Amino acid sequence: MRAVAYDVDWRIGSEYFKYLWFMRSIALILITFSVISLWGQRTDNYKEIATKYVYSFFEKFNNSDSTVLEYFAEKNIMASTGFKGFQYSEPAGLISELSKLKGRYKEVISNIVVTGDFYNVVVSMDYQFYFDDKLHHCGKNFFTLGKNELKPMTYQIISLTDSRFECRTNNPEKDSLFSNLDKKMLKWHEAAGKANYEGYFSPMDSSFIYLGTDPSERWSKKEFASFCKPYFSKGKGWDFKTKERHWYLSADGNTAWFEELLDTHMGICRGSGTWIFKNGNWKIAHYNLALTIYNEKMEDVKKANVKE
Repeated sequence: MRAVAYDVDWRIGSEYFKYLWFMRSIALILITFSVISLWGQRTDNYKEIATKYVYSFFEKFNNSDSTVLEYFAEKNIMASTGFKGFQYSEPAGLISELSKLKGRYKEVISNIVVTGDFYNVVVSMDYQFYFDDKLHHCGKNFFTLGKNELKPMTYQIISLTDSRFECRTNNPEKDSLFSNLDKKMLKWHEAAGKANYEGYFSPMDSSFIYLGTDPSERWSKKEFASFCKPYFSKGKGWDFKTKERHWYLSADGNTAWFEELLDTHMGICRGSGTWIFKNGNWKIAHYNLALTIYNEKMEDVKKANVKE
């Protein structure tokens, strides 16, 4: 009986160790797949992280915020080339000079391209530089970013170079028109930020339609004016900062439309709209404001987008 019991105990023990070994193997496999998955996510989203980093940089840059200096690595290169020749700059010196011009300049970026890998990223873009609401010069920016291991999921600027040239295209008339409409859009958004009722509603055509982020928000000019007036009269508006904008023009030159990215109190939004040339003036006839949603956040937003 003891021999039988011993044999049974041995078999049970043997099976138990096999079970433990099997579970250990499964755990190792799961951990390996988790690490691979996390690494994949980590390396796949570097373009998104780098793009957000550049947008954040220009938000501070356009506000003459000295904390923008924290975006630069301790050793960096900052240089410009173009119609004024080759020039080096020190980030601290540049920001110091721009702080004296706060509110008078703005750099608008577009056509962002991100290349590289998780640790080294090159971000290039077109830009238009405005001074006192006038288009001053255009160019291309080239950011070289290095991974900052001291701050997870952030980068530092190793080099920042730009090429500067006069703003000209193969169609000077169209370029001039878009520059003029850009100024109108800038003033239109600024009017909303300052709760300037006349400045906001006078550029609107009588047929104007505003689409808000709520499904119920489809307003005519009259309806939208009635909604906004009580808030504007109390000095309450909304401050939208344009990150980028793209223009398009109809064949007859009487209709221009655009899409833009905006920095708002709701996060990054996308606006689009239409301007029409009517009775010798350009009037905004349509504007659509929409929230942007990062793909990895879509499931959470889908749950929140169901009205109880």
